[in-house]
Amino acid sequence: MIGKKVTFWAHEVVKPYLKDALVLVDGTMGNGQDTLFLRENSSSDAKVYSFDIQPIALEMTSQVLTEQDRLGSVELILANHRDINKFVPTKIDVGMLNLGYLPQGNKEITTMTENSLSTLGIWLEKLSLHGLISVVCYPGHVEGEQEYLAISNYLSELSGALFQVARMEAWNRKNGAPVAFFIERIREGLL
Repeated sequence: MIGKKVTFWAHEVVKPYLKDALVLVDGTMGNGQDTLFLRENSSSDAKVYSFDIQPIALEMTSQVLTEQDRLGSVELILANHRDINKFVPTKIDVGMLNLGYLPQGNKEITTMTENSLSTLGIWLEKLSLHGLISVVCYPGHVEGEQEYLAISNYLSELSGALFQVARMEAWNRKNGAPVAFFIERIREGLL
């Protein structure tokens, strides 16, 4: 079981936080798996907001949700995840960022370091008390390595009085293995 993909472990860590969560965000809808996971494991009162900049991601996610009869209470948004404040007026209880590029998509279209850092700062400001954000980084490509290093540095400096940060990775794998970060808000306050 320890050999499962990092996305499996991200789901396992996030799942307990979904029980009482009402506002859930998938920042990179991709092929729809995280959006589906959020919808399937949250209450019927919860609302899921799912972002991507690629129309193909929105189409694939819509198809996956429709096939599983899970499209209700999900808002698919063709926009940058950094623009969350335009679409989500409230605090968020759970957020998931699965960075990198769209699986089986154009590998030239990838999340970018500065945008991802900006997004993370905005999302942390919106995170409710005892809420959780998961971030999966893929340092196996050039932009992914830069993104991973920047996010790792940013989170290492995050206030321990306000947030608890954990990191999960395959310790004995070669460089480039995915890394998951989990950030829980433990106290109210500004960054």
